[in-house]
Formats: sequence, structure tokens, C-alpha cells
Amino acid sequence: MEFIILLFVIWVMVVIVSSNKKEVANKTVQVVGEIGTKVGSVAVKGAIKTTWEALKYTKRLAKNQIEAPSGKFGTARFLTIKESRQLLNSRNIGLSVNGTRAKTLSQENSFKHLLLVAPSGAGKTTRYVIPSILLQMQHGGSIVVTDPSGEIF
Repeated sequence: MEFIILLFVIWVMVVIVSSNKKEVANKTVQVVGEIGTKVGSVAVKGAIKTTWEALKYTKRLAKNQIEAPSGKFGTARFLTIKESRQLLNSRNIGLSVNGTRAKTLSQENSFKHLLLVAPSGAGKTTRYVIPSILLQMQHGGSIVVTDPSGEIF
């Protein structure tokens, strides 16, 4: 709201100073452009600072996890590259992970626990659900799909 009031005050000042309508329009566009550039610059700086702080926080959490192998702070961690190679294999018949590269989990590991969360358009259906259905069909498996949205039919 303050921003709109500031723009209005600047516009009124430009109108008072200028008598020519074309000059008023040009100066108004120039002033609004300068203010917009400054606001955009502040927003970008804020986004960079927020990202930097998040990375520092994540690094600090990882450091705490490494320094506390006793399990005092929990034992959860990210999968290592070596572990992912053992877990994901193109010969498996389970859940497809990243459908474009056709890496799949074993059937045993596929159906233990799964939570797939992503925003609209992120590829949940095209990269995970449909490749997994097709893989099960290809190997003669059965699958039950509940689809309240009607995307998969």
C-alpha cells in the first residue's frame, strides 16, 4: 500500500512540475521504471540472501549429523551414490524412478512406504505413475490405481 501511495505522490509531483502531457507521461514512466528496478533489485538480493542462509543451515544440520553418530539427533540421512546404484537397477520390476532413464526399485522395496509430493506440472504422473504401470503390465504384474482427478484412465 505504501508503494502505491509513493507512486501517486511522485506522479502528482511530476504533474505539478510539468505542463506538457507528453512530458508528464514520459517522466511518469521513467520514475515508475526506476522504482520498479530498485524494488526488483531488493527482491533479488533478498532471494539470494535467503538461499545462502538456507544452504548454511543445511550444511550445519549435515555437520551435526556427521558429528553425532550415536543417534542422539536421529539417524536419517541422504542416500549415497553407491547405495543408490545398489537399490536402483534397470532389471528390477518395481516402481520406476525417473521414468526417462528407466531405473526401477525392486518389488520388495517399491511397496514399503512411498510419499510422492510435488507441485502441479512437476511430472508425478508422467515420470512415476505411468512408467510404473507400464512396467508392471510389461512383466505381467497387476496394479490397482486410484485416480480421483481422472488423469489416468
